[in-house]
Amino acid sequence: MKIEQKTITTLVAEEGKLLCRKSDGWVAGESVTLGYNYYEAGVGLAQPKMETPDDYEEIPIPDDYEVKPLINQEKRLARITELLNREKQDFKTLGLSAEQMLTHKAFAPKWGEDIQEGDTVAKGDKFTYEGKLYAVLQDHTILPHYYPSANTAALYVEVTPEYTEEGEEYGTLENPIPYEGNMELENGKYYSQNGVVYLCNRDTINPVYHALKDLVNLYVEAV
Repeated sequence: MKIEQKTITTLVAEEGKLLCRKSDGWVAGESVTLGYNYYEAGVGLAQPKMETPDDYEEIPIPDDYEVKPLINQEKRLARITELLNREKQDFKTLGLSAEQMLTHKAFAPKWGEDIQEGDTVAKGDKFTYEGKLYAVLQDHTILPHYYPSANTAALYVEVTPEYTEEGEEYGTLENPIPYEGNMELENGKYYSQNGVVYLCNRDTINPVYHALKDLVNLYVEAV
């Protein structure tokens, strides 16, 4: 058995005042014993926070304090927004599986709001676009036409339950890349068009525009 003795710090408000937590407006009362805080604004923290006297301020006692404990709802909502924005920044580093990311995709950055033209994104970044979750395949700066589409298949891949960070499922026989023209084809990857799957057997180097059926024996072969 191990015994630890620690100093306990208790804050006591001046007469006629209450102690209020600055971050979310929670009113602790006339006194509060500092310790680890596991929640702020009703939201669980990723890591417990050790409180300090600077985390609190004194406020006058409201006339209705005995009837209705005071919570600053504006600060509470502001804190929730702050925590949500932090989760968006850290979404790709949380170690979630593909299914978990899809379940919690509301916490991912949103295209057009959190990610905009001129921003730089890196391989592995995640974002939502028109309700779908995407992963970035290569580092790049976003240009006006760089939204997820068949033309940007080399930049983004939709996150499916089979998604892996290595993108192993993308361009395979089980999950071919949808082809709609104006796309560079990569040797060894599978593409689909009009219900037919094709295997690319030679890099096109540049984007091609013809239907895949017209590229058979040139760059692809039907599977």
